[in-house]
Amino acid sequence: MGLDSVELVMAVEEDFQLTFEDEEFSGIVTVDDFYQLILKSLDKSNKLDNSSETHCLTSHTFYQLRKTLINELGIPRSQLFPKQEMATLLPKQARRAQWDTLTKALCLPLPELSRPTWFSSLLTYGVLFWLIGSLLGRFFDFLTAWEAGISVGLALGFAWLAYWLSKPLAIYFAPEMTTLGETTKTVLYRNFSKICSIVDKKQWNEKEIWEVYKRIIVEQLGVKPEEVLKSACFVEDLGMN
Repeated sequence: MGLDSVELVMAVEEDFQLTFEDEEFSGIVTVDDFYQLILKSLDKSNKLDNSSETHCLTSHTFYQLRKTLINELGIPRSQLFPKQEMATLLPKQARRAQWDTLTKALCLPLPELSRPTWFSSLLTYGVLFWLIGSLLGRFFDFLTAWEAGISVGLALGFAWLAYWLSKPLAIYFAPEMTTLGETTKTVLYRNFSKICSIVDKKQWNEKEIWEVYKRIIVEQLGVKPEEVLKSACFVEDLGMN
């Protein structure tokens, strides 16, 4: 197993509280192959439930989020419904402070706000070209090994500094958090184990399993959510090493 697959398995084991044996991964090729193994393992450990408990957990998370928005940020209850846009609830000028307040009050790690697309692209490509230039400079003997090493270190240091100094620019919601309902689901699936323990829920249903499993794949492999199809191959389609 490559590093990507090992980290994916570890993340799945942690979130679902399971332990897999190496031989169980024989023949695992597609996203669905691993999904079926997770279902089988949960069923064996009596953690699989085919009822629609996820609605209860979503409702619980929504009510907690709504209560916090009312009590901590003073947002009227009448504005807090699932299809309400997050950009309307939390205006840009105060969004970062309000998001930090919400995170502390909920005691849950919320997804980070995003920087503008233009800035992220500029920083990524700028640092990438800097690194490539340093390596090419060394390859064509324009730079000594020492100078190339310093240049690479400066590029990485610049990237780190730019990332932290640009925090005030991180005021945009991720595409999967456009509405309050979508944000509720994102919060739930990123903190599933903790929320389950709060409401004393012992079993998973298949909808919950798929959503959490899909999030893990997206985070571990750096792919887009729409690429995570049950028929997708981990290596050919998702680029797993």
